[in-house]
Amino acid sequence: MDRTQVSSGEKMRSSEQTSSLDSTCLTSDYFLTTNLPGYVNRLYRELTEMNPYNAKTIRNYIEAEKVEINIKESTMADKIKKLCWLSRYLNHKSVTNMTKQDIVDYLGGVRKPESEDPGHRSIGTYNGIRIVLLKFFRWLYNPDEPDHHKRTTPPCMN
Repeated sequence: MDRTQVSSGEKMRSSEQTSSLDSTCLTSDYFLTTNLPGYVNRLYRELTEMNPYNAKTIRNYIEAEKVEINIKESTMADKIKKLCWLSRYLNHKSVTNMTKQDIVDYLGGVRKPESEDPGHRSIGTYNGIRIVLLKFFRWLYNPDEPDHHKRTTPPCMN
């Protein structure tokens, strides 16, 4: 996989990110040709156009998850959707430049006040998104750790 390891204090420049991308790889992406729901394909296509680096990073993450834990197609679609939503919320900011405050702001928008959600259903949504983000950022900042249980939590998720 063509990923660049980034330490917690290191930021990648945008020009480095886009110059290392293979645009033909993104346009012939298997996400766009599998049986994923059309909505997920549209989200991923939008991300590919707005920030090819984020799209490639998400694709690499999903490929790693398939190898490491053999995720189902529905799980893959759910993870892609949640990661695309995060990118869209942050105006397609590079995943390597996302901060803890960015994540807190995004997750804060998922929670609903008691008056709107008396059954506390948004808590389950919040927790589900948080788990996907936590696993993704652990992978992003520790790509060479083969045991996903031993990956450390990056500062943006602490």
